[in-house]
Amino acid sequence: SLRRVPNIGGVAIAAVFVLPLVAGLVLVHVAPGAVSDAVPAITPWLDRIYATTPTAMALLACVVVLHCLGLLDDRRGLGVLPKFLVQISCAAVLAIWFDVRMLTVIDTWLGIGPLPSIVMTVVWIVVITNAMNYLDNMDGVTAGIAVVSGGLLMLAALLNAQWFVAGSLALLVGGCLGFLWWNRPPARIFMGDGGSLVIGFVL
Repeated sequence: SLRRVPNIGGVAIAAVFVLPLVAGLVLVHVAPGAVSDAVPAITPWLDRIYATTPTAMALLACVVVLHCLGLLDDRRGLGVLPKFLVQISCAAVLAIWFDVRMLTVIDTWLGIGPLPSIVMTVVWIVVITNAMNYLDNMDGVTAGIAVVSGGLLMLAALLNAQWFVAGSLALLVGGCLGFLWWNRPPARIFMGDGGSLVIGFVL
């Protein structure tokens, strides 16, 4: 028999990721003294936080755009092309304007500027985003993979003192763990594209 299962679980996953990061960034900029008093260990990193805030906000903006795209697709069934174009645009924004790039060494090897690493980064982000989206066809699979892969990436980030990356992944992993409680078979809620696109993009 058919079951009516809501597919808006991605709202919780996106909210758990976006809202604490926005609140933390705002708090650091509005009341840095209070933050330093509450968490003294953060004081040496304040300058770094200020410098990377534009990149963090761009990431969060892209996540929100993809989340809204996913919610719309879950409701109206958008075609492949508009989803693909938005994903490429979000990835390109980070790679081109905020220098979020992988394998930058190939730019030096080829001697033609940042184009190769930009293209590879955009392709990689879009591929992983869609991979997580396509995996979302069985209860618990996408969130489970996100917990394992996100947890391992978080550990690597901690070992390399990449605190923002580690903190962001902790939020993603925590959100997915909370979602898994409701998504284990038989699922009482699905994440929909509003969740899977966010997970893939963040990873």
